[in-house]
Amino acid sequence: MTGNVKIYPSKHAGFTLLEVMLAVAIMAMISTVIFSAFDQTARTRDVVTTSETQSHEIMTAFAMLTEDLASAYLTMNRSKVKLAWDTVFIGTDSGTADRLDFASFSHRRMLRNSHESDQAELSYYTVDVYGESRLKKLMRREAAHLDIEPKEGGHKLILLNNVLEFNLSYYDRQMLEWLEEWDTTQATGQGNRLPEQVRIRIVIRSRNGQEKEYATQTPVMMTMPLLASGFIPGTGIMDAQ
Repeated sequence: MTGNVKIYPSKHAGFTLLEVMLAVAIMAMISTVIFSAFDQTARTRDVVTTSETQSHEIMTAFAMLTEDLASAYLTMNRSKVKLAWDTVFIGTDSGTADRLDFASFSHRRMLRNSHESDQAELSYYTVDVYGESRLKKLMRREAAHLDIEPKEGGHKLILLNNVLEFNLSYYDRQMLEWLEEWDTTQATGQGNRLPEQVRIRIVIRSRNGQEKEYATQTPVMMTMPLLASGFIPGTGIMDAQ
């Protein structure tokens, strides 16, 4: 015999207010832990990404500078327009903000029939960052055509930000010492020769405020000046004509 069965709720069914509050508190704690873990992961990822980006910028700057210096050259030819050298190598010591102007065979012609060669005027120097007492930007200037103004013209490129120091020194093979300056335009300077090596030192401020120092040195392949057609006997000077 079947019939309707009535089920009466027990007096112990459901949750008490204390149990609900405890469950909510536990969920809040778990959510906080999970959020903190995700937040820390995101922060770590940002730090690593920023560090990798800055390291890549520094490696690129060093690669460009060493490549340009390896192809640096000097000529004995004078400008027909003005009594000035067609090519120079001028390294100026300014404490933490050195400057270098020189000619190099490292130019890459990007446009067809652009009337350019592999020669170029190059400059490496720093400019101050507005509103910052110490920070600078490392700049690279390249002019595809040589002229009598070796420090002007051309296109400028920002290589590095947050630079604190940019120092260059030059190895004099004759004097067997490192010099802080090099100037082929002065009679009291180094004359018609280039340094055998250039030492590069860059100090930057990382995103977390720490100071990081990077340094290397690179050889200059052609230390003697070029002329016009082959080497001059007994001098080691090459004539390019």
